[in-house]
Amino acid sequence: MEKRYYTADSLRRSLDAFEERFGMSSGEFFAAYAVYDISRMEGISPFLRHSWASLYRDWQRLSGDDFAASVKRELEIA
Repeated sequence: MEKRYYTADSLRRSLDAFEERFGMSSGEFFAAYAVYDISRMEGISPFLRHSWASLYRDWQRLSGDDFAASVKRELEIA
C-alpha cells in the first residue's frame, strides 16, 4: 500500500479552499474557533470547523510558524 503524506504546500491549498468558500482567512477562523465564537463561524458545520482547525494547526507546524507563540499572543490581556 502506497503511503501518502501531506506537506505545508498541500495543506495551504486546502486552507485556500476553506478561505474562499467561507470568506475569511484561516487565522481569522482559528481565532473564532479558539474562543468558540459561533457568530463568526455561522454556516460552517462542526465537522468542517474541526477539519479546518486541524489543517490550520498542521500547516502552522509544517511551515515553521511558532504555534505556541501565537497561542501565547492570543491569551495575553490587552
